[in-house]
Amino acid sequence: MALGGGMTRNWALIFIASGLVIATSAQAKSLKLSAADQLEEVPPLPEDADRVEVDQDSEAGDQDDERTDNQANKSIDTVSGRWRFSGAVGASSDFVSGQANVGYYWVRYVGVETNFYYFQISNEQVFGSQYGPEVDLLVRLYNWSMLTPFAGFGPGYSKWHRRYQGVNFSDGSSFTGNVLFGVDVALTSHFGIQFMRKNITYWGDVPVSFDDRAASEARSTWFTNIGFRLLF
Repeated sequence: MALGGGMTRNWALIFIASGLVIATSAQAKSLKLSAADQLEEVPPLPEDADRVEVDQDSEAGDQDDERTDNQANKSIDTVSGRWRFSGAVGASSDFVSGQANVGYYWVRYVGVETNFYYFQISNEQVFGSQYGPEVDLLVRLYNWSMLTPFAGFGPGYSKWHRRYQGVNFSDGSSFTGNVLFGVDVALTSHFGIQFMRKNITYWGDVPVSFDDRAASEARSTWFTNIGFRLLF
């Protein structure tokens, strides 16, 4: 009886263990099928899912910025490869001056300008006028500001007339060498103020001085010109 009872317990344990194995296997199979069903329910990704989308608005904005930069550069480089027409005038109670320029700039900063200048002084005692053409090699440092420094040099021809109390005391002409520098202040795209310092060296005759009307002026003379400037 004791043996039979032990065998009965052993078979019972084997039966219980077998049932647990079968239940575990069935549960695992059920989980596997459930996972497969869930995977099948997930929609497939589109073929171009791995492509990077480009923000069209951002790209258009970059193109606009580039276009704006190009326009800004063109606004600075206003005379590169172009003809340049400008003029300047100045006046005071007894003095008037004017200048007309025609130039061509084949690179951004460097060009040649031909100008014709005239200035006159007149009061109760004296009258004097001087004028002539001039050709200068000019460098203009265009930049983002309203100030454009410039400098140049070149040959010219000057003619003058001077009178004291109605009597002429100096009439003549001479070829000249000229050096100049200054700054343009652009108030608008076509209008501004020009400050210029200029040296004239006479290669021939020299005007007689207004001071004593006997001695000649210095062969090389510096003067300052401030006036309005028009650019076309």
